[in-house]
Amino acid sequence: MPLPELLPERRAELRRLANQLWRRHGGRIPVALEEIVDQEEELDLVYADLGEALGYIRPDGEDGFLIALNERQPPDSTRNRFTLAHELGHFAILDHAYALLTGKVPAYELRPAGFGEALAELEANSFAAALLMPEDCFLPELHCSPEGFVGIQDVATIFNVSFHAAAIRCVEATDYSCALMVSAPDHSQPPRLTASDAFTREYDVSRQTQIRGDVSPASGCSLIRLGDWFDGLPPALSRLRLVQQTIRRRSGSLFTLLGNPKWGDHSYPRNIRPRRYRKQQPLILTVEDLT
Repeated sequence: MPLPELLPERRAELRRLANQLWRRHGGRIPVALEEIVDQEEELDLVYADLGEALGYIRPDGEDGFLIALNERQPPDSTRNRFTLAHELGHFAILDHAYALLTGKVPAYELRPAGFGEALAELEANSFAAALLMPEDCFLPELHCSPEGFVGIQDVATIFNVSFHAAAIRCVEATDYSCALMVSAPDHSQPPRLTASDAFTREYDVSRQTQIRGDVSPASGCSLIRLGDWFDGLPPALSRLRLVQQTIRRRSGSLFTLLGNPKWGDHSYPRNIRPRRYRKQQPLILTVEDLT
C-alpha cells in the first residue's frame, strides 16, 4: 500500500535547509547537534523524564523554542541524536516554526502517514537525515563503502547514526536500483519498503510502500522467488529471486536489501549461494530478475 511521500522538490528543499544549518555551524562530521542548539539564540535544550516519548519542541517566549529530550536515553545515543535533529527540523522549516508559534497548522495539508506519522513528521525526519548525513560528505563515503549491509554499517559509524537511518539514507541517495524492506520484530506494524528513484521506475512501485502480510524468513531455501519468501509483495517484486538471505538486527527487526545496490565500482557475482547469518553479522543480499 503506497504511503504519503514527499515530492522530489520538497525533499531537495529540506536538504538545502539542513545543509545551510550544518554549514552555518562549522560543517563538522559527526554533526555537533548540541553545539548548534547552543549557538542558535532562539533555542534552548533540556533533558527530562518524558516517559515513553523521545522528545518534543514547543514555543518558549515570544519567538523562542524549547527542545526537550528524554533523559532515559544516553545523550549521545543514535536515537537521541536523530530525535534532536528531527526537532531541529521543526525549528528550521519555516512552515513548522510558524505553526508552532501561532498554533496554526502549516500551509500544506497535514494528513495521516505510515506508522501514525503526519506529513510534517515525515518532513522533519527527512530534514534530520539530511542534517546528520550531509550530502556533500555522505555521497563520497557511500561510494567508497563496500556493497550492501557491510557498507551501510560503515557509513552509520562514520556519521554516528543508527543502522536503520543509514540504510534508508543509502537507499534514497544512491543512483542504483535498490530498496530496503524492514519488518518490526513483533509484527506490530506492516513491513515497510523504502526504494531508490531508480527502483521505483524499474519495478513501478512507490518510494514508500507498506507490504500487506507477514515477513518471515524461509528455511534453507536457495534461489527462491521473493513472492515465496514474503507475503503481500507488489506483483512487480514477486518475480525477483533471492540469492542471499536477510539479516536480523539486535532489535529483532528484519532488514532485506532488494536489488543490486552496487555502492562502489563493482558488484558481487550473481551466482553466490545463500548462507545463513551468524552471530547477527551483516550479509550482502542480491536478487535476480526472473523475467
